[in-house]
Amino acid sequence: MDATFSLILLALFLWGLCSQRVAKAELTAPVVFVLLGLLMHEGISTVDLEPSPEAVKALAEITLTWVLFTDAARLSIPSVRADLRLYLRLLTVGLPLCIGLGTLLACALLPHVSGWVALYVAAALAPTDAALGASVMSNPSVPGRIRRAINVESGLNDGIATPFVVLALAGIAAAETGRNHQGASGALVELLIGLAYGGALASVENGVVLYVHGGGFEYRMPELMNLTAHRVSRVTDRPVLVVHYRLAPADPYPAPLDDVVAVYRSLLDQGVPAAKITVFCESSGATLALSALLVLKESGTALPAAVIANSPVTDLTLASPSIDNNSAHDSGVDRAMFTHLVGQYLGGARPDRAPQSPMHGALDGLPPLLFTVGAAEALLDDTLRFAEAASGPGVKVCVDVYEAMPHVFQVLIISDENPAGRRLLARFAEWVAAA
Repeated sequence: MDATFSLILLALFLWGLCSQRVAKAELTAPVVFVLLGLLMHEGISTVDLEPSPEAVKALAEITLTWVLFTDAARLSIPSVRADLRLYLRLLTVGLPLCIGLGTLLACALLPHVSGWVALYVAAALAPTDAALGASVMSNPSVPGRIRRAINVESGLNDGIATPFVVLALAGIAAAETGRNHQGASGALVELLIGLAYGGALASVENGVVLYVHGGGFEYRMPELMNLTAHRVSRVTDRPVLVVHYRLAPADPYPAPLDDVVAVYRSLLDQGVPAAKITVFCESSGATLALSALLVLKESGTALPAAVIANSPVTDLTLASPSIDNNSAHDSGVDRAMFTHLVGQYLGGARPDRAPQSPMHGALDGLPPLLFTVGAAEALLDDTLRFAEAASGPGVKVCVDVYEAMPHVFQVLIISDENPAGRRLLARFAEWVAAA
C-alpha cells in the first residue's frame, strides 16, 4: 500500500514538472492520470488497492466535481450575454439532437441492448466538458468566440442532460419489472412536474402574490381572474396564486374567510416567508383579505409584507354615505345590491363585528396598505374611512383615488392598450417592489 501511494505521489510530482510540455500534445491531466491508472493496474500490476465503496464514492464525487464543473466556474456573465442566442441554440437544439443521434448510433452499434439503455448511453456521453480539453480552451490560435461557446455549453450541459439520464434509468428499471409503459410515462410526467415545480420555486425567491378575487362573495369568473393574475404576475415578476374560496350562499361566513386564512398559512408551512408574500385583492375579495389580516394578527401569525386592496367593502353595516350618494354614477351598484350580497355572506352573523366586518376590528399592526378606488363608485367612503382608521394607529396607508371611475374599474388592467390600466399595473408593481 505504501509503495502504491509513493508511485502516485511520484506521478503527481512528474506531472508538475512536465505538464506544460505534455499540454502541447493536447493531453490534459484527467486524460493522463486515467491512462496512468489503467497502465499501473492492468499493465504492470503495480497498484493493489481495495478501497471501500464509501471511499470510491467520495473519490468519484470529488473527481466529477473537479472535472465537470471547472468549466462552469469560469463562465463570465458579460460574455454569456454577448452571444446568448448562440448558447441557447447549442443547449436547447444542439444538445438534444446530439442525444437523439447518439441514441440511434448506440442502437446500431449495440443491437443487443434496449432503447432505454441506448438513450442512457447517449445522454451520459453527450455532455462534453471543456476541462477535458483545457489545452484547446487556452490555445490563443482558437478563436475566442469558439472557446467561449464551448466553455458555456460544457458548463451547463450536464444539468440539461440529467433529465434524459433519469428518464432512461426509469425506463430501464420499468422494463426489468415488466411495467414499461407505466414506468416510462410516469417518469416523464414526474420530470415535467419537477421542472415546473423547480421553476416555481425559483420564482418564489422573488416573492409571491396571493390573489383574493371579487364577485360579491357568491360567484367567480375564472377567465377574468386568470387574466388578472397573469397581468399582475408579469409586471411584478412573481407567481400569482389565486384563492378559490368557498362561495355564499351555499357556504356563508366564516367558510370563505377560513379558506383565505388556510391558503395563506399553507404558504408559510411550505417555507414561503411572510416577508415575501403580497396580498392582492378586490371588492368582496378585499373584504376577505382584510378580515384575514385581523384573524392572522390575533393568532400571532406573521403578516404579509404588503396588501393591495382595490375597492374593498370594509363596513358590512353599509353605513358609508357614498353608497347612496354615488349610486347614480355607479351603474348597478347600490344599497339594494349590497344588502343582498352582504346578507348572503354573513348568513346571520353580525355586520358590526370583526373579523367579518374589517372596519370594526383593531387595525393597529397591519402591513402597508395600498388602496385604489374610483371617485364615482359607491364604495368610495368604505375605502376612505378604513384608510383613516388604519392610519391612526400608525399603519402605512396610501389611497389612490381615480377620478370619475366606477366600482372595480381596475379590470382595465387586462387590456394592454388602456392607459389607465397600464398606470394601475405600474403602481401595483411599484408597491410590491417596495414591500
